[in-house]
This record gives sequence, structure tokens and C-alpha cells, in this order.
Amino acid sequence: MRPSSSPQSDFINLLFDKPLLLLIFTMLISTPLLVWLSWSLAKPARKLKNAADDVAKGNLRPHPELETGPQEFLAAGTSFNQMISALERMVEAQQRLISDISHELRTPLTRLQLASALLRRRSGESKELERIETENTAARWHDQ
Repeated sequence: MRPSSSPQSDFINLLFDKPLLLLIFTMLISTPLLVWLSWSLAKPARKLKNAADDVAKGNLRPHPELETGPQEFLAAGTSFNQMISALERMVEAQQRLISDISHELRTPLTRLQLASALLRRRSGESKELERIETENTAARWHDQ
């Protein structure tokens, strides 16, 4: 007579007696775990990709969420945020330079216009004075 066995041991014996059933059972248990593991391991890479997409759209704000997670992604996120800050400083410097250049170009043109008006008052009309005023007007029009 066979000793009584528990339902658990019957199930284990069944699994080991039928390898295909063991394989299916193992896959049912391991697949959700592997999906969760791969999703959680890829999460920092997705964050980095989304941040890069934001920068490509012109959004130069730092992404503090990149500076968390595994050591490798933490270092990449820190470097990425430093790069964004450097880009933002470069864009601001470029805009400031363009503004300064525009101002520096307008100032001499204004002086030239004032000088030609004073000269016209003193000496009247002349071809040279007309040429200077025409060039001054053309330069102002082009600058706008």
C-alpha cells in the first residue's frame, strides 16, 4: 500500500514526471517576473530618451529625474543636465550678442543721420549729402 501523500507532493511529482508541463509552469511563473524586470531596467533609458526628445523640441530645462536610479544612468543623467545648462547659456549668449550687434549698428546710423541733418542745415543741399542720407536710409531699412 502506498503511503498517503499531500496534494502538494502530488503536484510536484506530476510536474517532474511530465517535463513539458514543468516547462509551461516555469514559463507562467517567470514570464511576468521577466517582463517586470526588463521594464524596470529600461525605465532610466526611457527617461533619458524622453529628455533628449524634449531638448530636440527646444525645451532646454534640466530634468532632475535623470539624476536618480542606477549608477550608470545617474552619471549619464547628470552629464545630460550639464549639457542642457551649457546649451542654455550658449543660446542666451547668442541672443545677447545679436541684441548688442543690432544696438551697435543702430547707434552709428543714428549719429550719421543726425550729422547729415546738421550739415544740411549749415550748407544746404548737395549730392554727397543726398548719397549719405540714401545709404543711411537703406541701412536702417535693411536693419529692420
